[in-house]
Amino acid sequence: MRNKHTPRFKPVKILLPCYLSAPISNANILWGGAATALLGATLAEWQRKRAEEEMAVAGRMRGARRTKP
Repeated sequence: MRNKHTPRFKPVKILLPCYLSAPISNANILWGGAATALLGATLAEWQRKRAEEEMAVAGRMRGARRTKP
């Protein structure tokens, strides 16, 4: 079933011949892989630290509830 609605805008094709025709060297692939690995490791470390901080805050809140009369 086709959509009978006519689009408000016509699709635009963007051509990047200078980027598409440039050869990708092994060095570029390795640098990209290294950058991706570093980014992933950094994000994982931040996530681990945030989880530890949230656990510490939750522990303090639980401890505060127990001490109240």
